[in-house]
Amino acid sequence: MNAPADVHAYRRTTRRAMLGLNALVGLLFIGAIVALVFIARHEDQHQLRHSEADANRAVNASVETLSRAAKDYAIWDDGYRHLGGPSVDLHWALEDNNLGPAMTNTYSLDGVFVVNDQGATLYGLVHSLPRPLPLGRLVSGDLAPLLAAAREGAAQGDVAQGFFLVAGQPAIVHAAAIRPQLMPTDRSAQSLSVLVFVYVLDPTRLQRLADDYELDGLVAELGDEPAQTQASLLAKADYGSTLRLRWYAEAPGDVFLRTLLPLLALIFALCTVVAVYFYRSALRTAEMIDQWREQGLQARARYRAVAEAASDWIWETDAQGWLTYLCERFEPATGFAAEQWLGRPLVTLLEYNHPLFASNALADAPGRWRQVPCRLRDASGHWHDCQLTVRAVLEGNALVGYRGSVLDLSGALGSSTV
Repeated sequence: MNAPADVHAYRRTTRRAMLGLNALVGLLFIGAIVALVFIARHEDQHQLRHSEADANRAVNASVETLSRAAKDYAIWDDGYRHLGGPSVDLHWALEDNNLGPAMTNTYSLDGVFVVNDQGATLYGLVHSLPRPLPLGRLVSGDLAPLLAAAREGAAQGDVAQGFFLVAGQPAIVHAAAIRPQLMPTDRSAQSLSVLVFVYVLDPTRLQRLADDYELDGLVAELGDEPAQTQASLLAKADYGSTLRLRWYAEAPGDVFLRTLLPLLALIFALCTVVAVYFYRSALRTAEMIDQWREQGLQARARYRAVAEAASDWIWETDAQGWLTYLCERFEPATGFAAEQWLGRPLVTLLEYNHPLFASNALADAPGRWRQVPCRLRDASGHWHDCQLTVRAVLEGNALVGYRGSVLDLSGALGSSTV
């Protein structure tokens, strides 16, 4: 017997297909969001690296400018004669303005000092005013290593540099040994006086750097730890402390996300509404198909029940006349098992008029039943006079097979012999 048909197959298949399609669309949206976030973070990191490079250029520009100025004023024959002795020629330095306010204004220096080998201040200029105070009163921190490094590098014309505090604000301090163009042979490098430049990174200068290098909210301080909530740069020096710059880096990726994510969410909502509509519509269509299929199966079952009650047995063939179905009553009616004949031609089981069979099956009303006389030889070898009922099975205008029944007109099995 055939297994019972699944009358809800279309609905289940449709549900699975639609759920799979919706899941795929959801995964696509998730993938799009992940890709957008990745792109946004990549853009933010690129902008951060760009701003860090700008901050580094800002610091280096200030350091290099002051380093060149300190070297130019320290390695100078006239400067050595007037500044490098036991005392400083104040007339030459101040009144002739060789190391006076004009120079400090040119380089925006907050302090200029000449310190001898004993650490005493021989000359001091603070905010363009003469103030020969000890260097340590203006600059906080251990300056001895910086001054020693300047003397040690005198022969090479090196300039020592470090970051220190001045009145609680970070400052760039440069130191260079005062010497002529050719190193003197009458004194050691350790006995040379040192020229010191002090440049304070006050809020005004930081704002100027921020404007020049697009570093929003630039702040400078001394410290070794990077900022946690802002972009930062640690500028290390050989002396003093580490300079830490903090600023708010632009985040183009955040702007990108704020612009596209709401739009993507709206598109997802619209797709969800459309998907729900099509999901319900497809389920309704599948339910209708299942209902039609169930009705067809029920009608076919009723037909077989009626046919089997009204005749000995029923049969079905394909378009070439090969048996595809034999009812349960075939075996007691003929003595043959159905499996012996399924897949074999009907004509080998029954003797009948072939042209009459074809013409009756495809008469003017092909859906109607037609009767053809036939004979059947049962499993015992006895012949039976039978009546073959046949009609064609069509799908559209295409012949797909034949269906009918066989009524034994001879009575019981074996009542007629030849």
